[in-house]
Amino acid sequence: LESGDLVVPGRHTLSDAITAYIRWRNDEHGRLRRIEQGEQVKPPLTKYELGVLNWWGDELGKDRLAMLRATAFKSCRKKLQQLDVSVATVNRRMSLISAVITHAMDDGWVTTNAARLRALSEKETERVRLLSEDEQIRLTQACRVSDEPCLVDFVTTLLGTGARAGEIKSLTWDVVDLDRMVAVLHNTKN
Repeated sequence: LESGDLVVPGRHTLSDAITAYIRWRNDEHGRLRRIEQGEQVKPPLTKYELGVLNWWGDELGKDRLAMLRATAFKSCRKKLQQLDVSVATVNRRMSLISAVITHAMDDGWVTTNAARLRALSEKETERVRLLSEDEQIRLTQACRVSDEPCLVDFVTTLLGTGARAGEIKSLTWDVVDLDRMVAVLHNTKN
């Protein structure tokens, strides 16, 4: 906000806050002035970050900042998790919208940051995804027509054991017992 602007609490929407944040982050003259004043200044927003803010605008943009609660942001976080992106990506997207609201707090538009949620851990978002029988058949058929002669055996081993590709690639003969059809995997991820 410029000096002398009238602030009416509760009037601003999340879209207003996003627009103000984008303007603030991408204002080159303002950035240079803040650098001269010794402030730590973030770089201009990337196209990716602008896309993320656009997503937030679509989700909650019409909501007034004063009316937004943590439950709205938790609901959006669940939607992000369902997009099949990494936990780190979800956390970065949540952090970005939290920065927008912190900026709105600095401008006096809102008194609390409802988007400031605890970051997700990998454990909280763990899920098991198994291939259906049809998917397994199609995968092995695709491997058979591949130019890679060992691919079908490799993929069949992965499907049959549930091991990771790196674990199978790192196997040595001293840990494989062909008579018992057993291989010992050391230092596995799970």
